[in-house]
Amino acid sequence: MLRDQKVFEMGGEKLAIGQLELTSLETAFSKKSDMLIEMGQLQADKGFHSTIVLLTDINKLDTTALIISKDANKVAAALNSKVVDHAIELPGVVSRKKQIIPFLQAAFEA
Repeated sequence: MLRDQKVFEMGGEKLAIGQLELTSLETAFSKKSDMLIEMGQLQADKGFHSTIVLLTDINKLDTTALIISKDANKVAAALNSKVVDHAIELPGVVSRKKQIIPFLQAAFEA
């Protein structure tokens, strides 16, 4: 899960953002509880503001972000979405670099 994780510093906070590109999100959703536990442990161990895993469906070109955060609503608002059960729906989002990071930086460095 963490092989494609990058840590970004924004406004004095560290956010760990990983991305998995999948042909279907069903398998990932079946492991959601385990992933959230692992993400929570990572956040606690490293002191991250947020630990986010972007589950990108490369067939539908949509992403669901799993999140463990000190302020998940701030992250979701920056991405023009909302948090429901540790998940943020991001239709049409496939690029962490172009479609996620600039909006988070703007929110955290404001």
